[in-house]
Amino acid sequence: MGEPAPAEACSILESGKLVVANAFLPLLKQNRLDTFESIMALKGGVPVRSVPGRRTIRLELNGPSEPTAVYLKRYHRTLSPGVLFQKLLRLPGGRDEALREWEMAHVLRKHGVPTLIPIAAGASRDALFKQRSFVMTLEIAGGIPGHDYVKTLDSLGRRRFIERLADLTRRFHQQGFIHKDYYLQHIFVLREGSTVQFRVIDLQRVLGPASFRERWLLKDVAALGSSARRAGVPWKDLLRFYHLYHGKTRLGPADKRRIRKMLRRIDWTLNRTPKYGESPPV
Repeated sequence: MGEPAPAEACSILESGKLVVANAFLPLLKQNRLDTFESIMALKGGVPVRSVPGRRTIRLELNGPSEPTAVYLKRYHRTLSPGVLFQKLLRLPGGRDEALREWEMAHVLRKHGVPTLIPIAAGASRDALFKQRSFVMTLEIAGGIPGHDYVKTLDSLGRRRFIERLADLTRRFHQQGFIHKDYYLQHIFVLREGSTVQFRVIDLQRVLGPASFRERWLLKDVAALGSSARRAGVPWKDLLRFYHLYHGKTRLGPADKRRIRKMLRRIDWTLNRTPKYGESPPV
């Protein structure tokens, strides 16, 4: 875990439709992307991920000295009556996903969780059931998705990776957060010599800080375990992860019950049909 980030100053524009981190406002103005509509109407970029209601692209914006790479997620969403009801009650399920990712990026950074650098976000309700929104974040330069990175490691490198990953996950949960999509592809790895750093991404379903029941923590760990198995991580390494995550040298009856639950969850995840195909979420 890194040090907590200082409060990040932001500007609220267009009567609340658009919010921009002040550090990036000159960059957006230089590229004529300082209005909600200009960002939603932007053409080009390299497609990264497309699912119903959401499209992610990679862009290179003109900077003062060199291009700045960013990721832009745009949502075109039809709100169900259930979501509208949750909005009225201000429940997490009613929160727009783009605005939630923006908010959680700031919250996690303040708690010292290594994550995305948020640039801008915005939302507009076009009709009762229609909403458009976006979130823009800085590219993690040199970052490698965890499920790709772990495939390059030998047994010793994988062991060290598991140790760092268990430490990250334990601290993330101890800080009072759950991810709800805690897969290896949502943990980017930065390698500088022998030093490995992590960045947690895909924050639109993250909740916290709060006190969560164990079953929510177990779901995160099981999601991580299933994606690790898909990446070829042996079961013995996952057992090592469990020991390190819980700080255990020996397993008691409660641990064995917990492991059985996780194994069932991992098995279910590995055998279910992905909602939007096999391409990894971004």
